Amino acid sequence: MPKKKDKIEPIPDSFENVVSAITNAPVVTTSAMPFSKFSGTIDLGGKQIDCYILDTGDRVISLSAAVRSLTGTESGKLGNYIEIEGLKSFINSDKVAGEIIAFLIPGNPNPAKGIKAEVFVEICDAYVKALEAGSLKTDRQKSIALACAILLASCAKVGLIALIDEATGYQ
Repeated sequence: MPKKKDKIEPIPDSFENVVSAITNAPVVTTSAMPFSKFSGTIDLGGKQIDCYILDTGDRVISLSAAVRSLTGTESGKLGNYIEIEGLKSFINSDKVAGEIIAFLIPGNPNPAKGIKAEVFVEICDAYVKALEAGSLKTDRQKSIALACAILLASCAKVGLIALIDEATGYQ
């Protein structure tokens, strides 16, 4: 018990032990997988995008939210949209696929997947450049490029990071 009522004394134990004592459940940590320290939602071009700041300092967008914002569909694999022939000159799809981050969200037992804010902007930029170059062949590809142009108009790399910081309360 603290000696002064307006002072909180430090607890002389590990975080895991304190949480375990409060919740009556063991805390399982995996040091190999990053975790979300802050989360929020940003509005880009009228689309709600889930975003996170990881313990590594990376600012990420939920992979499913990224695909949804590009395509307007609730499901789909990012690879299906970045490995198209018309984008090959504008983005390295293998590099993008290698930058997908699995991370933990406190309170959720299943790992989430996300992409760094910078990579999301690179994907949008590649689509817009491919559209300008006439490399996109289908109406669907052109529609995604227009969605990317709207997303890029809503923010730039630095702007996106600032929006994520603001949405999550991270300073």
